[in-house]
Amino acid sequence: MARRKSFVPASFLHDPTDTKSKDHSLTPFIGSTRFYEKSIGTLYGCAFNPFVSKNENPIAAAVGSNYIKTYSFPRYQPEILNIASIQLDNNDSLYTVTWCYDDREDSENPHKIVTGGESGVIYVIDAATSRLDLQLVGHMDGVNDIRTSPKNPALIATASKDATVRIFHIRAETCLLILGGHQAHLDSVISVDWSHDASMLFSCGHDHRVVAWDLTQKPVESHLRECMRVVKRIAKLAFVRAYETEMQRELEKLYNIDGHSLIFCRPSHVITNVHYGTVDCVRTIQLNNQIYILSRSCGGDNQISLWRLGKTDRSETAVKEGFQTDHFLISKKKLTDADIWFGKFEMEPNQKRWLCTIGDKGTVHFYDMRNQINDEPLVFLCIYASECLRTQTLFLIDAQSYKVFIKFYSRFMTIKANPKGVMTRQVAFSPNGRIVFAVGDGGFACRIDRMPASGPSVPKDIWKPIK
Repeated sequence: MARRKSFVPASFLHDPTDTKSKDHSLTPFIGSTRFYEKSIGTLYGCAFNPFVSKNENPIAAAVGSNYIKTYSFPRYQPEILNIASIQLDNNDSLYTVTWCYDDREDSENPHKIVTGGESGVIYVIDAATSRLDLQLVGHMDGVNDIRTSPKNPALIATASKDATVRIFHIRAETCLLILGGHQAHLDSVISVDWSHDASMLFSCGHDHRVVAWDLTQKPVESHLRECMRVVKRIAKLAFVRAYETEMQRELEKLYNIDGHSLIFCRPSHVITNVHYGTVDCVRTIQLNNQIYILSRSCGGDNQISLWRLGKTDRSETAVKEGFQTDHFLISKKKLTDADIWFGKFEMEPNQKRWLCTIGDKGTVHFYDMRNQINDEPLVFLCIYASECLRTQTLFLIDAQSYKVFIKFYSRFMTIKANPKGVMTRQVAFSPNGRIVFAVGDGGFACRIDRMPASGPSVPKDIWKPIK
């Protein structure tokens, strides 16, 4: 008997590598596959591998309890295929995951999974062999977020419950840089992100603050440059002198065990009045050489804010000592289901059109960030327009005619992803922006696909179960 061909829904007959496709006008996203990892209480973190060729199926990792799961996302099927299940030998609880690429010439398997959690230890795992390559140590409490540098794929920034942000290289057991101090975070740091050019880091946490770190300042830039020079020449990073004074040498005994950790306590900006609740996620967008910040607060002050550093005219108050506080709030959006903290949103990586956020009740929300009139990202318009807030929605007004020509967050879509109604913890876009991977409480994981304009007239969720 001839083998029966597998059924492919009409809505999937498109090229998912096409990043320029117009989105469906009615239903730009549909739910396609969902399942539960029964051995894991909560999947806290997920991330796609950005170093996979666009001609290959996207690959993602998810973490929870002491498990690291890797999956493949077939480009023409509404499926998630299991690749590997890695269990740590200890009972650590993992909260966050990212992908790195070891650019060393003699590296046989350059793709690395980097994860961390409750213990503060960061695990570097070979994605090809599922073996533990290295443990990165130094944090004195849990690791809440890990982000890979957009300029150096072997460099990561971490946010920790010990109130510090640190920079590690995946071949050095201890950190290169410790960012903290009394001027910075006063409580647990929950999230961190790089600017697009890796010149800055932004961090946020329980203290309601968003802190900016300028990595181009002389002591930081020169130290990182020297560390990169050394680690490029040898497999393992050795001694790099970082301190000059006697007080710094005393600190070195505690924090600079391997001789290459610089302590830096001077943030460039500390912003305290964008949010008035726990800030559990921060992400950056760079457009027209301007860094824009998206940050989410919860626990009463439930909103996502879009803002930038500097005053309305983009100038900044001169400060001889200390940090800057100038910032400009462009817009904020009230969230209806964001009471529980520890959730991570993400911006679609290519067109910067869709902001995907999580919800307390198993929901995934999509906000359209693009100006529907000229097909350009909305944030571009903020350079030439005056901005105002009204009823939780931003109206962009022409500076000369005062005519309202576009409304921010004009499009909103919610997908009820988890039928159990428990929290979605993190969402991640595939590198081409066509697939969303969401994970959450109860070991929940799902795939959401972006629908092209050429799809069915009324696309519907498929929700193909995985047994």
